[in-house]
Amino acid sequence: MIIINEKNPNPAIALLKAGGVIICPAFTIYGFSAFLFSKAANKRIFLLKRRSINKPFIVIAHKDFILDVAFEADKDKLAFLLDNGFSVLIKTKIKLPHWASFSSKTVFRLANTEFLKKVCSVGPITSTSVNISNSGEINSPLQIVKLYKNRVNGIVLGKVKGVGSTIVELNRGVITVLRRGFNIEKLEVIGG
Repeated sequence: MIIINEKNPNPAIALLKAGGVIICPAFTIYGFSAFLFSKAANKRIFLLKRRSINKPFIVIAHKDFILDVAFEADKDKLAFLLDNGFSVLIKTKIKLPHWASFSSKTVFRLANTEFLKKVCSVGPITSTSVNISNSGEINSPLQIVKLYKNRVNGIVLGKVKGVGSTIVELNRGVITVLRRGFNIEKLEVIGG
């Protein structure tokens, strides 16, 4: 396991390309991440998190990828939500792996930090909080290193907001709040 500075994403990219699992700042909180199409790495995340395989991960990607795979979504509303840090549940045109999709729907979040933009330029990643399912939050880098130093391939140190993202569903132009969190007040701008 290596410690990685978020200002240099190259070691994280190399670990992910090799099928590894990393912990990285996912804008609002620290999250486990793997490349979207890495079956073995995503299986490891389910085990690390003790999470049901029936509860898919969020996908972090560039806006072009998200807009390209969106099915019957209001693209202007989707772009607004992504640009403002929301995690957005949408139907997709393509079949994504079961660890990132349920009933042809996936939750997407925009790669909105320099670290995430560089990593996602190689490919979309999955993300889920480092918390063990049904347990308390883990936001301290020291606690993360202590708990996971021998269980993941790399830990990226950086800044996080410390509060989970707001998760919304966008279905045929209608926005439904699924979880209140970061930037919830921005929904008033578009009448969500």
